[in-house]
Amino acid sequence: NKSLQLAEAQQLAHVGSWEWDVGANTITWSDELFRIFGLQPQEFEATYESYLQFIHPEDRDHVNNFVQKAFRDHEPFSFFHRTAVTQGNPRVISGTGKVLTDGEGKIIRMSGTAQDVTEQKRYEDELKAGEERFSKIFDHNPIPMTISEIGSNKIKYANDLFYRTFGYTKEEVIDFTSEELELMGPEEYKRVINVILDALKDSRSIEEIQALSPEETEELLLSLRQSDVMKDFEILYTRKNGTTFPALVYFEVIRVGDQKYTVTSYHDISERKKAEELLRDQNVKLEKINRELNSFAYISSHDLQEPLRKIQTFSEMLQDREGDNLSEKGKEIFRRMQFAAGRMRTLIDDLLAYSRTTDKTEGFEHASLNEAVDRVKVELEDDLKEHHAVLERNDMGDGYIIPFQLRQLFHNLVSNSLKFSRPGIPAHISITSTIIKNGKARLHAYQHIRQRYWLCARIPGTHI
Repeated sequence: NKSLQLAEAQQLAHVGSWEWDVGANTITWSDELFRIFGLQPQEFEATYESYLQFIHPEDRDHVNNFVQKAFRDHEPFSFFHRTAVTQGNPRVISGTGKVLTDGEGKIIRMSGTAQDVTEQKRYEDELKAGEERFSKIFDHNPIPMTISEIGSNKIKYANDLFYRTFGYTKEEVIDFTSEELELMGPEEYKRVINVILDALKDSRSIEEIQALSPEETEELLLSLRQSDVMKDFEILYTRKNGTTFPALVYFEVIRVGDQKYTVTSYHDISERKKAEELLRDQNVKLEKINRELNSFAYISSHDLQEPLRKIQTFSEMLQDREGDNLSEKGKEIFRRMQFAAGRMRTLIDDLLAYSRTTDKTEGFEHASLNEAVDRVKVELEDDLKEHHAVLERNDMGDGYIIPFQLRQLFHNLVSNSLKFSRPGIPAHISITSTIIKNGKARLHAYQHIRQRYWLCARIPGTHI
């Protein structure tokens, strides 16, 4: 029969029905409505007051206000409420109702339905919470961002930083495309489109691209997303006030329900571009300075060689003619003078070689470390005697080095040791080399006074 069919239909749909005879204050509930409230069918005699007892205490006034309003306005109503907790968690019920009146407008009956929407409400609450979290993250992102609808290309959402960066209000942006807002100048827009089409090897025109269906547009966007052009895609954007700024652009395709959107971020790189321009200018200046220094070193070295050559020539002539007439002290001084002149020529030759060096490995050769230290000892012989200093070394072996640079290193280490030695205290300077496990040589120069001071230089083992 019809009542049995109705009961079966309600059980399948999990929808219950009710009817309230207002005059008699009796309520008829369907069996399924009892089940929705977690009760056995016809478990109690339903009245309005008993019905309220099965509503969550915090929702009773809310439900009663809807019913009283229906009494006053004679209008249909709908509401949500939770069930009273008898066991487990409360259920969420969606209730609807309407009023029936007699010829005089007096309410004689109310009827309606109720449905358990607990899972639906939980899903909606989770979705709402997720949307709130997304909105909070999106709005507070430190990068300007927009969400645009694929197909219409209209901006549906933008964060606060986007409005501040471009100078537009929310009303001026939402439901407009970037083309309508003219976020790119005409020439920049054409350039960007051409770059994209070239990257995708697409021969279609701008008009054909704009006429694509949402599905075709999504396919094009996904292809573009995977192309190399998006790894560092720079676009010159235009603010509302007409000023421009460069930005790196990134986007993702997302789905919300049945609709797909692009989330686009605009990374302002104005400061980076300024820094890069400054760096380029500094590099140009540095290259110019280096060329000038190399030219100066080369010319100066050549200019120094002529008077030095005369000094060496005249000293050789003087030694040949008057050498036998010099005292032993004079011969020693003369020998030192010739040695100093020879060292000067070596330094000039090294300076010339260094000024022509273009590769960091150029000038390296296998040479004796012992010889480098011994030459420094001879060069600083007078200084060592003045400070009553002793300079010693161990057997340092050979290395792959630039000889004059390493000699200069030893020269500086020993000179500093003498410079910072205490007056009246003989300095003891020792230079040693040790091979360590990672293939590097550690060169130590240390001075013994009342306590030990040391300097250390590390040089890659392949080049010592």
